[in-house]
Amino acid sequence: MKSRLLDILRCPTCRARLRLEHHVVDQVQRAEGMWEEVRTGVLECTGCCRRYEVQGGIPRLLRADAGGGGASLTKQTAASFGYLWNRSSSRAAANGPGPYHVDRMIERLSLPPPEGLVLDAGCGEGLDVVNQAQRPGIEIIGVERSDGGCRVSFERSLPWASATVIQAD
Repeated sequence: MKSRLLDILRCPTCRARLRLEHHVVDQVQRAEGMWEEVRTGVLECTGCCRRYEVQGGIPRLLRADAGGGGASLTKQTAASFGYLWNRSSSRAAANGPGPYHVDRMIERLSLPPPEGLVLDAGCGEGLDVVNQAQRPGIEIIGVERSDGGCRVSFERSLPWASATVIQAD
């Protein structure tokens, strides 16, 4: 996790700022050189005091109290997709901006290319995250619910400092 995410991330329960505690920082080789990454730690909400772990460089912003009618379906979907992502390899081709979901949508809708801060909600295996991270002027945050999708997306996006993966729903 990049420390600059603390300016963006909010508690999924009360939307207050998060504070990083008890963290370990590693040097990570990126395409742009060496970068500092928070590998483990705890994000504590400054409002409601809920705590969220950072594990393996990924902030885990899952609410333990996310009950309700959709909780079972969310868990089932995450397990199904997580199974698929666990069978996926982070070494699969993602060797430069290419015609994947976002690029096809941009072309078909005649949109200008994205710029600035971009959110990929439901980033899956991270192909769009990687493709967009390689474009100049973009910082992309991939959000994924499943453990497997987070793992593959994170590993695939490691070379790019402009890419971040967060586990959330």
